[in-house]
Amino acid sequence: MRILFLAVRVGRLRAVTARLGRAVVRHLAGELDLDTWSVADDALHRAESSGCRLMGVDPRAVGFCSSTGLNLLLRTRRRVAADGTVLVLLSPNPQVLHLLDVTGTTPIFPIHTAVARALAAHPDPDPH
Repeated sequence: MRILFLAVRVGRLRAVTARLGRAVVRHLAGELDLDTWSVADDALHRAESSGCRLMGVDPRAVGFCSSTGLNLLLRTRRRVAADGTVLVLLSPNPQVLHLLDVTGTTPIFPIHTAVARALAAHPDPDPH
């Protein structure tokens, strides 16, 4: 399996992208809010351009996620779904899970504890 990394840190947000086989994973750390959303949006757009059919967002190290951060995740999910890509959340922390719960958006995002489990649950419909 080939693994490629790209890291970006701006202000209070760090974004690291890893491509793992047919999945691209964006690890986010720090605060996801109005001040940092443009950095996260750019990072997620870059992850989208990988051509992978599975995009994981790992928010376990996000210390704060505002409604702006949630809207970014929702918009990204809708955008990648239009191209047949599945966006999953990988091991979201309790704060992110609480935000999803109180906003009623938990059912919108498949949640997995590992990339391998996400890949098994969402097989590529066109493996060629």
